[in-house]
Amino acid sequence: MKIGDYRLDEAQLRLLRIIFTKGAEDASRSMSKWLRGGVRLVVDEVNQVPLSDIVTLLGEEHEMLVACVMGLSGRLGGSLVLAFDDVSGRRLAEVLLQRPIEFSDTWEELEISAVKETTNIVGCSYLNSLTAHLPPQEGEGKIVPSPPEFVQDYTTSLLQSLFLEQAMLSDQILAIRTQFRRDQEELDCHLMFIPDLPSLAELGTSLGK
Repeated sequence: MKIGDYRLDEAQLRLLRIIFTKGAEDASRSMSKWLRGGVRLVVDEVNQVPLSDIVTLLGEEHEMLVACVMGLSGRLGGSLVLAFDDVSGRRLAEVLLQRPIEFSDTWEELEISAVKETTNIVGCSYLNSLTAHLPPQEGEGKIVPSPPEFVQDYTTSLLQSLFLEQAMLSDQILAIRTQFRRDQEELDCHLMFIPDLPSLAELGTSLGK
């Protein structure tokens, strides 16, 4: 069975939105403490999205995209991807570093580091909230993320490299659209939770499938 054959129902997706909203609240507090100012992350929607729709979801086919990728192990396996169009990613870096950024073809190490730290905070907050809602399990009960890896490429090329292995097993991605707000700045990003086959089956069972 492919993951694409395993669909979460509307009740499960609503529960996941509640879970990830709690994660967004925790991430907001951590980000506010880090940046010494009010930051709010808002979960707009949680959907199980066909791989064929991911390009449309994230932007134009030939648009530059940036993403930070964390591999997952432990209780659930797979990966977690925080993705922005290049302009939104750089605007986020400006907010994080609290200074203007010169737009160019490449990112500076400080800008990359700031976005990777944001991914670490947001990803861990969402995963901790998800873990807290899973039934107790003997042995490895945590979801363990790897350090974020920064990637930049055109949308189609980047998604092909990110989801090549996924496409062999599945045609579905769990997409969590999140809005980042600080002062008058509002930025949209997409957090994509890509569980492997056993993990999505366990997730569905844990959520009452």
